[in-house]
Amino acid sequence: MILPKIVLIFSLYALSVNTLLADEGNTNLIGIVEWSSSYVSEGVDELPNATILEGVFEYSLGPLLFGVSNIVGIPQPLFDVTFYSLYGFFVGPVELYLGAGVQFTPVPREPYTIEGYLELHTPLIAGAVLFSDLLYDFKEEKGAFIGIGLDRTFSVGQLFTLTPFVITGIDAGYLSEDNNFRFNHIYTGLEAAYNLTDQFLIAASLNKLFALDNLKSMGEGDLLWVSSWFEYQW
Repeated sequence: MILPKIVLIFSLYALSVNTLLADEGNTNLIGIVEWSSSYVSEGVDELPNATILEGVFEYSLGPLLFGVSNIVGIPQPLFDVTFYSLYGFFVGPVELYLGAGVQFTPVPREPYTIEGYLELHTPLIAGAVLFSDLLYDFKEEKGAFIGIGLDRTFSVGQLFTLTPFVITGIDAGYLSEDNNFRFNHIYTGLEAAYNLTDQFLIAASLNKLFALDNLKSMGEGDLLWVSSWFEYQW
């Protein structure tokens, strides 16, 4: 589930992010290490024929979260670091998260990126959750990317969960040269997680992305990749 843009740093760690409001008043330190068979960002495979290894540390204090992420490409050279923060709050039954981050990529050398992020979660019937996120690049693209999705977590016993999900990606100037809304992709998958202890979790996901008109106009196609990671909470 690793994706290079800040929006996916937030989305990837929904397990830790979504505890911000539940654990308000508590402090937590979380470490995450993930491997992914592809480096996909907004439907684009940024490093064909390469895998990604990412390490993350997050510190939460009530509804505030601060994090740092480091991504390394294997075998293609890639090294980037992102510093980000997030604030969670309720508006009625809706969970809202506001965030911002700065991404540095010294290898290969690229300009730093400043991005803002908004995400909301709304519970539906039968345990399903509707969520949406908005990513905006303030420095380079000066455009937005929107995701709208649905997921449902099923418990298998007390320690194992399965979460199918589907997300529609919409480009609004983030990938394209203008700010017109274009359907970018449909992204679906299945995540499996197992709690080895109260503090240690291992997980994996199978991910399939179907390219829509915006990606096809860029010469991009469908993608299939897998990810696995572990999370430890102090």
